[in-house]
Amino acid sequence: MSALAAVKAALANPPYGAPEEIKVASAKSVGKALGGVPDKEIEVVVKGLEAEEQAVLMKFLYRGLESSDGQQSSTLLLKWHGVLTEKAGMGLISRVLSESDTL
Repeated sequence: MSALAAVKAALANPPYGAPEEIKVASAKSVGKALGGVPDKEIEVVVKGLEAEEQAVLMKFLYRGLESSDGQQSSTLLLKWHGVLTEKAGMGLISRVLSESDTL
């Protein structure tokens, strides 16, 4: 499975309104998919995401940063955040932070 396909699969069907344990499992799945992408491929993967997938990814990034379990995972999430913000723009951040659907 390609890196893009793995990330898209992890982002599919976000668990809006689901119990917390489902949200945690989904976030772990996304984190595992992101961690499997080599740094040099992050930009390619982000460019391959649709706008809604980018929004879901940003929500998962913020959730991960909120509950990060260490420097290594924070560094990974911040790399993705930087590339995603560069690609999608600051409007995505505003949109994600203002939406009521959370992960």
